[in-house]
Amino acid sequence: MSGRAIECAAWLILVAGLALAKSFVPDSQNLNIAAGATSVAFGVRVFLGHGGGQVTILGLANVALALFVGFPGIYHAVTEDNRVTAEYLGLAILAGLTLQVLTAFTGWRRRPVPAPQFPAREVSSWMTRWGAGLLLVLVAAEWAGLTSSFRGLTESAAFAATVALTVGLIYRPTIRIVSWQTAAVLLAVLAYTEVFHTGGGRLRIVALVCAVGIVATMTWPRRALKRLAILGVPLALYVLAQYRLDYQESIAYGASAGRTGLESMLVPVIAFARLLEEQAQGWPLAWGWNLLSVPLSFLPAGWLPNAPQALGYELVAFYAPERYGSGFSVAATAAGEAVYNFGLLGILLAAPVLAWLCNFIDRRVRLAAAGAGADRVALVRLAVWATFGGAIADLAWNGWHVFVTRTLTRLPLLGGLAIVALAARGLDRRTASSSTRTTPAETQASTPRPGTANDGRPGRGRSRSRSRSPGRQWATGVSRMLLED
Repeated sequence: MSGRAIECAAWLILVAGLALAKSFVPDSQNLNIAAGATSVAFGVRVFLGHGGGQVTILGLANVALALFVGFPGIYHAVTEDNRVTAEYLGLAILAGLTLQVLTAFTGWRRRPVPAPQFPAREVSSWMTRWGAGLLLVLVAAEWAGLTSSFRGLTESAAFAATVALTVGLIYRPTIRIVSWQTAAVLLAVLAYTEVFHTGGGRLRIVALVCAVGIVATMTWPRRALKRLAILGVPLALYVLAQYRLDYQESIAYGASAGRTGLESMLVPVIAFARLLEEQAQGWPLAWGWNLLSVPLSFLPAGWLPNAPQALGYELVAFYAPERYGSGFSVAATAAGEAVYNFGLLGILLAAPVLAWLCNFIDRRVRLAAAGAGADRVALVRLAVWATFGGAIADLAWNGWHVFVTRTLTRLPLLGGLAIVALAARGLDRRTASSSTRTTPAETQASTPRPGTANDGRPGRGRSRSRSRSPGRQWATGVSRMLLED
């Protein structure tokens, strides 16, 4: 029996022990505090332990679940929040903790991944110029008031440009942690926060920081950086809370009164607990119908009037029924999405899916880093997958819909950059080909007659000369850029 299997069994035994104790004392807030502390400890353990010195998507997912389930569980148990009973609060914490443990040990596998390869200096400089140029153009457009009609898309484009700039600046072999390049990346993140972020949805800032962390630890794979990140979480929460309170005050004087600034992080476990209570009283399961909200949202509204909404809108039906249909939404974590669709059985179904997704993105990030020494296309691929990886906190917070929709809006700019990179690759190849072209006399001597193959036999050369259409070439190039191993 491997050490990892023994550790998994130990954590599951601890979860089972807490669940057994709760069955005897369902109203115990002390047990809820213990369960929440276990969730936080496990999230930190996976974040620090998985991937060595590199930040991994599996580690980010676990620490995110700890921050949306374990920490809020402790807070509500200590404050004895009257919006939910201690019994169902404990059940929500234990369900989230179970998802953490099963996801971590399902996905924690040792697979050989090629070592990262740093790009040539001119390739990194190309990525830096494009990232910085696009970000500066977006800043100028924002200050000029040209983006007021599409602020959301501008914010997403600025996110993508910042990730591209990060890849260009710090994914290099000779960069030190304390350098002007690192300072420039921090300045770009600050510019995104102050210039583009609209004040709501602070997880967008968190996603950007996570994407930067993924790239940074590919360059500097040090456990000390991961420990520093964990130690910096309390300060980050304080800053985000103040940022939210200031934003509320800017809307209306006194609007922040009685608020912590962390409601969006503290409420999901309450909504999850309320969901468990409603299901115990007969609330029907969605049986996966809710998971189709993303693809069905692209259809005209009249085609499917009863199409499922995002989970956050559906939960309002029992969390705040008077606001249902008003656009108000509430989060309930990835565990809540699984339970909303399949009951507590959903935890067992969601764990392998979440583990597979984390491993898939993890591997794509590392394969992109391993191929980054090739050309510009590989660097764009690294930026794309770092963007996906940074958004894993959105999935932990409120499930599939938020994760997909927010990430998709960040891809068009990177897709355009990929097209530029593919064009540059083609230009480089044509330049290299022209430099080695044979002389005209040699070309005439070696050229076969029309309709003949090189061996002189007729009828075989013509069919080989057919080429695919330009559109198909671009589609094939982009798909290979993203998925080739």
